[in-house]
Amino acid sequence: MWAERDEVWDRQDPEKEMQEKVRAFNNRYEDAERVLDRFTDLVYGDLRQRLIRGELIARGFREPFSDGPPYRAIPGHEWRIIELVEPRDRAEGSGVAYIGLTIGKVGAKSIFGRRKQ
Repeated sequence: MWAERDEVWDRQDPEKEMQEKVRAFNNRYEDAERVLDRFTDLVYGDLRQRLIRGELIARGFREPFSDGPPYRAIPGHEWRIIELVEPRDRAEGSGVAYIGLTIGKVGAKSIFGRRKQ
């Protein structure tokens, strides 16, 4: 009898109910973060393999950045030692680093090309 009354009381306690909802939300959030991390790893891995094979090309500035360095294509063989890191426009590894990356299909025209005057 007391157990039933305690159970009813627990269900009517708004603070406890809110704590349970917050805990459930946090669990769902953590699960979503893990799924997103796995998905990001898969995408980055696929991008890297496509860059190594030459299916995609990446361009960026060599770091350390100084006035006027060329925005250059990153050779496919360098992707064997570098990888994409956060923030997403950066790649580094073995003392080599690039910033301001763009990745696209080989031979695709750049939407940021010079305008004709």
